[in-house]
Amino acid sequence: MNLPVRHFEARNRSRVSGFTLLEVMIATTLGLLVSVGLVTLFGALNKTNRVQQSMAEMQENGRFAITKLNYDLRLASRRLMSMAGYSSSAAGSNGAVNFSLAPNVYVKTGVPFPDATLNAPATWPATNTSWPLSPRYFLQGYTCASSSCSPNTVPAYLPSISTATDGGRVKGADVLSMRYLNSQGWSSNSGEVTPNCAGGPFLVNLSLTPNTGGSYPSPASNFVSGDLAMISSSSGDAAIFQANVSGTTLTPTNLLHTGDQVACPGSGEVRLYNFSRNFITVTYWLRLDADPVTAGRFIPALMRTEADNTGTPGATAHRTDAELVQGIEQLNFLFGIQKSDGTTQYLTATDVSGNSSAATCPSPPAQYVQNIFGVVEPDCLWRSVKSIETHLLADSVNNSDLAPDEMVYQYNGSGTPAAPAATMPSGLPSGTMMRREFVSLTSVRNFNP
Repeated sequence: MNLPVRHFEARNRSRVSGFTLLEVMIATTLGLLVSVGLVTLFGALNKTNRVQQSMAEMQENGRFAITKLNYDLRLASRRLMSMAGYSSSAAGSNGAVNFSLAPNVYVKTGVPFPDATLNAPATWPATNTSWPLSPRYFLQGYTCASSSCSPNTVPAYLPSISTATDGGRVKGADVLSMRYLNSQGWSSNSGEVTPNCAGGPFLVNLSLTPNTGGSYPSPASNFVSGDLAMISSSSGDAAIFQANVSGTTLTPTNLLHTGDQVACPGSGEVRLYNFSRNFITVTYWLRLDADPVTAGRFIPALMRTEADNTGTPGATAHRTDAELVQGIEQLNFLFGIQKSDGTTQYLTATDVSGNSSAATCPSPPAQYVQNIFGVVEPDCLWRSVKSIETHLLADSVNNSDLAPDEMVYQYNGSGTPAAPAATMPSGLPSGTMMRREFVSLTSVRNFNP
């Protein structure tokens, strides 16, 4: 009775004996194919993610750089634009445009700006020791090539051009400086400043009242003896003088124009500014940063240098260097010049200075004409800048696994392949990075009061 059962069990065991060699090979092959597919898919997704992240960072870096630069450009000549002497452009009877653009701020020769000591134009009469502070001195660009810049030289506190020096200035990148007041000042309307003229035509001193609730520090804590102060009245006239500070009293000691006395500002609002600390010079340029990961590799970065008038003009000027963003390879500017016939032409910084003459510049500011007809400031077309076109080339900073067609970019209207072995205009190897041009057109205050 037990034999059939045992026979059945043995036959059943023979049916589940295992996979054949062919089946194992097929399964292994399919498994390998699936694994390779998953690895390939993961690699492709990983590359796509890196590329997208690099593109996003490059986009953000370029947008931030342009936004920050445009903010400063729009502030060029800030506050001085509201002084009397600035007027809207108006067409004369002959169709020419008459620009009477200069603040009613007269200064002596030797105004201590951080990048240079300003002197009167060469044709200004020696007997007249004061001269009007032209807007020509509030904006200055420099076109830079492989080893030098023009016109003139860049501010002495900027480093030399280099292709392999940590902290060196990037070859072929332009430099741009602008000046403006970065403070609202202190107002007699809010009780912060009270002029004391003692019944006479000249200012005796200013009483400074501590500001306990305002957004700006008290004038009493913002001045030290020897600082330059600028006072403006509701008429728009302004005077710059050296100040002596005693407690909350500020006394003029050395006027920076003819005479040693400041005219009483009269009725209306009076505003006080610290010309030494708050009238700043901002300069944009590109610097080389040593790559902390790869030895011998350099990364270009956009720099913003802010200098005031408290130090000695030149290499030791009092300044602060701030790195805004890395991966900015090229920086170039074109300046929209509004000529005396009302037309606009875009020029490089070199051409702005090279084309400046009595024949090409608009009529001198009225203050020049009133004192001596025909005086022209050096490089006078700088006061005719109406707008600035900024070209900026940003890269993805880090090298990636990119195909040749993924590294092609355009700059200034021309297509440029970025082969890994190529050398960029900065003198740096192109590497395997993505690049994108950012362009911005910004109006400036010279002809937009």
